[in-house]
Amino acid sequence: MRKLYVLCYANSLDLKQSFNITKYRKAISWTIKIAIVLAAFWFVHKEVFAKQHIIENFKEMLDKPLEIRLLILTIALTFVNWGFESLKWKSLIDKIEKISFLTAYKAILSGVTVSIFTPNRVGEYAGRIFHLEKADRINAVLITMVCGVAQLLVTIFAGIIALSFFAPTNLDIEKHISMYYYYALLVIFIGGAGFLLFAYLNASLMAPVIKRMRILGKWRRYGKLFGRFEKKELSKVLLYSFGRFIVFTLQFYLLLLIFGITIPYFPAIMMISITYFVMAIIPTIAIAELGIRGVVSVYLISLVTPIPNELGILTASFALWLVNLAFPALLGSLFIFNLKFFRQNGA
Repeated sequence: MRKLYVLCYANSLDLKQSFNITKYRKAISWTIKIAIVLAAFWFVHKEVFAKQHIIENFKEMLDKPLEIRLLILTIALTFVNWGFESLKWKSLIDKIEKISFLTAYKAILSGVTVSIFTPNRVGEYAGRIFHLEKADRINAVLITMVCGVAQLLVTIFAGIIALSFFAPTNLDIEKHISMYYYYALLVIFIGGAGFLLFAYLNASLMAPVIKRMRILGKWRRYGKLFGRFEKKELSKVLLYSFGRFIVFTLQFYLLLLIFGITIPYFPAIMMISITYFVMAIIPTIAIAELGIRGVVSVYLISLVTPIPNELGILTASFALWLVNLAFPALLGSLFIFNLKFFRQNGA
């Protein structure tokens, strides 16, 4: 009888301890979630009210029905943009955990919310992977990185194509550097991009290489994930990435039209592609990115604009940030409270 009493008492202590741990975890989880939402709103608020001259221009240009319709179309394309990203992420994340398109979309928007105020948008990984129920989170991070590489490849190749066919005849490069240097630089870019594309499409070759790297210790086991990537799947992810690229370059072009930048479609898309290419190869942090993008956009797009309009280009660049990042970040804050920082097994 005494043994039974001791056993029951021990079990009650275990249950009490488990209850306290669960309660403690819930408190931490809610604190983190509230902090994320507040930080996202604070950052968006700070960026918006720091650009009062742009905001005034924004208001002035939206007094005509045509501009309003174009803006509505641009906002609608935002959902298509992140829809492509959701398809891309889901197609690979299904390897470790089957999820619905809606869950993937929520995860993507949550990632935007966390990333908007974190350096180099590293918070994007946390915003996505904590929506998963059972999948190994390190594997989920690796898959998210593969998706990012696919988008980077599309951006680089589009930029190289724009530089190859458009820059020599429109940017008067010889005023700045020798054409020999220009073509040498182009060859370096093409070679580097080709190597990255080969490495991306043959990611499965990394599995045995990582397995032999003893320096990685227990982390070597995650190399097995790369062996599960097939060229067909990775090519599909590239296709989704290209779809995204088409959408957000079109959005930028529409915003240029809205804010008075009259420029033909082809030259505009070429310069927008070069802008994204430059942004891709310049290391930045999220806090500085908006300003850098504006400067790069003004310089490049002004080169093919008949009438200089720096404020219009800056406003279009800022509006693109509002539409594609700030708005989705605020929308994604609704799903931050679905994040699962702690699992039942303590993972």
